[in-house]
Amino acid sequence: MSYLVLARKLRPQTFDEVVAQEHITETLKKAITSGRISHAYLFCGTRGTGKTTTARILAKALNCVEGPSSEPCLKCTNCIEIASSSSMDVLEIDAASNTGVDSIRDLRENVRYAPAGSRYKIYIIDEVHRLSGAAFDALLKTLEEPPEHVVFIFATTEPHSLPATILSRTQRYDFRRIPLNDLIDSLRRAADKEEIKITDDALTLVARKGDGSLRDALSLFEQVLAYADGEITVELISDALGLVDLSLLFELTECIHNHDSAKVLEHAAKLTQSGADISQFLIDLQAHLRNLLVSKSVEDSSNLIELSDSYVQQYYEQKDYFSESDIMRMVHAVAELRQQLKDGADPRIYLDMMLLKLARMDTTATLTEVLKKLQSMAGGGSGFQPNTVSSQPVPESVKVAPPESNNNGNTGKDWGSFLKSYTQTNGVMSVMLRQGVSSPIEDGVIRLALPPDAGARTILTSEKIRKIETAMAEFFGETIRLKIESDPNVKLNNSKSTLDPRFDMTPDDLFDKNPDIKKIVDKYDAKITSIKKIDSKGADNG
Repeated sequence: MSYLVLARKLRPQTFDEVVAQEHITETLKKAITSGRISHAYLFCGTRGTGKTTTARILAKALNCVEGPSSEPCLKCTNCIEIASSSSMDVLEIDAASNTGVDSIRDLRENVRYAPAGSRYKIYIIDEVHRLSGAAFDALLKTLEEPPEHVVFIFATTEPHSLPATILSRTQRYDFRRIPLNDLIDSLRRAADKEEIKITDDALTLVARKGDGSLRDALSLFEQVLAYADGEITVELISDALGLVDLSLLFELTECIHNHDSAKVLEHAAKLTQSGADISQFLIDLQAHLRNLLVSKSVEDSSNLIELSDSYVQQYYEQKDYFSESDIMRMVHAVAELRQQLKDGADPRIYLDMMLLKLARMDTTATLTEVLKKLQSMAGGGSGFQPNTVSSQPVPESVKVAPPESNNNGNTGKDWGSFLKSYTQTNGVMSVMLRQGVSSPIEDGVIRLALPPDAGARTILTSEKIRKIETAMAEFFGETIRLKIESDPNVKLNNSKSTLDPRFDMTPDDLFDKNPDIKKIVDKYDAKITSIKKIDSKGADNG
């Protein structure tokens, strides 16, 4: 007998054997048991998730001599013929090879004839989205009102490419990507059945490269078997498939953390000399950084990292090597290199450059850490009193209390509170509003008197006032109108008219008084967005 590949040899024969698609198989079993059999099914999902396999099992369930049964006997003539793809009543059509309207016209003519020796004539059309528009048009009428003895089962990886008229005439089932643990269990059963010795870490590596597809995982597994001689290990798989072992990624993370440029380049050399696919390595590195970020961000990350417990523990041990912002910057650097390789960049040179960049990357300093450092400098006798600043790309921001209104005539206390809030929404408009004198809220109206030379008519258009009133409604919890009036007795406050109310002094004045802050801003290419002096009572009271 000729050799049969594992993907075919181990193909599920019953609904219960289908991996990780219980939401579909259980529904189909109940439908068959209750006699609610549709004339057309649509199976959607990525490759290797069991669409065609489930279609054949459904065909056996419908045409089994003992059926229709949710558990086909697998022994009758119909079951055996369907399993061997030799049944005259179960026709499998590859739409990628039969895209034309003529093939569908032939199908439309043949559906009229009764099945040769089965209960149903079943058409399984794989990659149905590849049919032409004319072919879909020819199929519509038959699909809407097929003979009672005909069942259509469509399989596709691109359901969005199907016409709405086809989708509306089928029962749709979406197949999920197979979780890593289910892939590992399936590969372990395959290894035990074939009496193959393989370590758990090696199985995990193969399953991870299967990327949610059992067929892909079994194909890789079979490729390893052809290369193996004895027990299969991670090292053997890496050599056979040119894959990157996770241990290398953990070692690389250690080198980046230690800023060890020499070791980083050594690892890069090993990668290229081993013949590893650089593009695949970058994908693995991004996934590795993602797992590192998850470990740092989530207290219990075991459910979010689809790896064995030993690897999850290693991520936990390295989670404090970098800040969340650092990891995001590293992911961005890897993404840039992936794009550069697509544009034709030399893989070896640019890989070295990217890894060196990561190894020499300065750790992002959070604003809180900077302030603590400056506070310690002040405690050492420098007499320096830090100001609260908010800069980017510093990842942690500090909430800054906006300055009090500079308008001596402002008698509306609630209006002043609103201006503090509105400063963070529209600082420029807030400067204009602070030039006015407000009245207490009466009958749901705040009157704001502005000097004639404030340019209110030009700046405070009806649309701008509506936006301010919307913000007022959110702040006060009720609808309040804003009425602008011109009053020659109100003088323009020129001393503060050019200074954003979020600042107690200009950035230049701040730099003159505190050169250390200028150094920080220059180092991180930052931008000061607010300045607030902190009084002697401390930051919590400032």
